[in-house]
Amino acid sequence: MINGQKIKIPMLGHAADVFTSVPGDLLLTVEVSPHDVFTVEKKNIKSKVELSLVEAILGCKITVSTAYGPANLTIPAGVCTGSSFVIKHMGMPEFDPPEEQDQTSLRGDHIVTIEVVLGEEKDAAIKLKRKQLLREFLEIEARNKDKFYSYYDNLRNATK
Repeated sequence: MINGQKIKIPMLGHAADVFTSVPGDLLLTVEVSPHDVFTVEKKNIKSKVELSLVEAILGCKITVSTAYGPANLTIPAGVCTGSSFVIKHMGMPEFDPPEEQDQTSLRGDHIVTIEVVLGEEKDAAIKLKRKQLLREFLEIEARNKDKFYSYYDNLRNATK
């Protein structure tokens, strides 16, 4: 069901005259309450997952809560904030589906959006070590920057 969807229930509405007329149809409008974790967009369910910087850089395996229970998801290395991953057939079910159709295949998808967060470390020693490692990483990136950009510059120039 989606927000604003209309449901018609025949013969359960008011009759014009209680003794002589036929009851009309009852018309219902669905209003879906917001959820703390999930949002619904058509037949798809959406949620956000927070990853640490290290998990985003190296990749990881996570367990995601879905409307049908937990699902495992493999996050590749180098994922960015805003990247989305689709878990097929874990979304909203079809309202009034055909009998001969597999009900699971008619469901929408569960779309997981990644949000990379930088946690605040309270331990000063760990904070210092993290800074040192990130500075080393930055130096390595700076040394390889010329190789990286020259490859793409050559590629770009070859297509002109």
